[in-house]
Amino acid sequence: MKLKYTHKGWLVFKWEPDLPLGVRWHHQINADSFVQGDTAENLPPPSEVEVLLILPGQDVTLHTITLASRRYEALMWQLEPLILSEMTEVFCVALEHKGEQHLMAVTARERLQACIEHIRVLGYETQRALPATLLLKAGSTLPDGDRIHVRLASEEGMTLQREQWLTLCDVKPQLTETESLAEVTLTQLATAAIACRYNLLQHDFHPRKAHTKSLRLTVLAAGGLILSILAEPLWQGWLYQQKTRQLTAELQARYQYFMPKEPLSQPRRQLQLKLDALRHRASSPSLLHTLHLSTPLLNALQPQRWQKMHWDARSLQLRIEYARQIEPSLLQNTPPGIQARAQQHHLTVSKKDEN
Repeated sequence: MKLKYTHKGWLVFKWEPDLPLGVRWHHQINADSFVQGDTAENLPPPSEVEVLLILPGQDVTLHTITLASRRYEALMWQLEPLILSEMTEVFCVALEHKGEQHLMAVTARERLQACIEHIRVLGYETQRALPATLLLKAGSTLPDGDRIHVRLASEEGMTLQREQWLTLCDVKPQLTETESLAEVTLTQLATAAIACRYNLLQHDFHPRKAHTKSLRLTVLAAGGLILSILAEPLWQGWLYQQKTRQLTAELQARYQYFMPKEPLSQPRRQLQLKLDALRHRASSPSLLHTLHLSTPLLNALQPQRWQKMHWDARSLQLRIEYARQIEPSLLQNTPPGIQARAQQHHLTVSKKDEN
């Protein structure tokens, strides 16, 4: 007996927290017809659709790492130096590999779970989820209201507020060379998401599947066979956990040796708190703060084409070397709160002493 298969249409939710429903939706009935809305009215029955969620882009970052191994645990821990949160608080997915190059997506576990639960409250189970940055080609940006979706030439990606993107471009003008795409409609975005092959719902977030009563007996019968097949991997997993605990103990011993007064719980967070405290001291302005205050002067000097930049953390001075001699008249653009000195090809910038 052959089971009859009915093709389901796609229901795409795009995260829009300012709307009453929290999302905007697009129901692709078939290739030629669709329905859209931002309220619960006209939403299709859950049994007639497959659900795809376009995640809030600011919650997901894309990273590229180089590693010969394709093991998930090895790839995940390669991201640890790039992430400020504890690894237990984030969710990492390996999306694609090209030789030793791997494309990874990272998001907060609680945030991803909250998005899935929000769709579940509406009566739907999410089968696929991805950020809008995955719909961009490398080296391009896509405006989306007051946000900008960015996909760098290295295939890394993020979503920023427009002001954040403009500030970043001022600091690193090379970013302006990315291709700026025209803002797309929900229909275009949903169509691209349906055609996209990526899915962040893997591992712990693998989508739930509804089983009919006619399949339950088959599932139970297959359970014994699957258990016997997985016995060896489960044993290897137990050994891996033992090794992981041993390695964690060694790392904590090394951490306590260098920082004996700090608690062993969440050492990365304690270190980050110390760094934040140092960064926000009034007597020690950071490099980013100095660059922000010096933006008018640096913009005026852009045609000079700087070659080298050095930040002296002790003297709190930024030293920039340019390809051509600096014109003294350009120092007239020095903003309040900043003092600048030019010597031949060199420019020294520091924050004025408020005292």
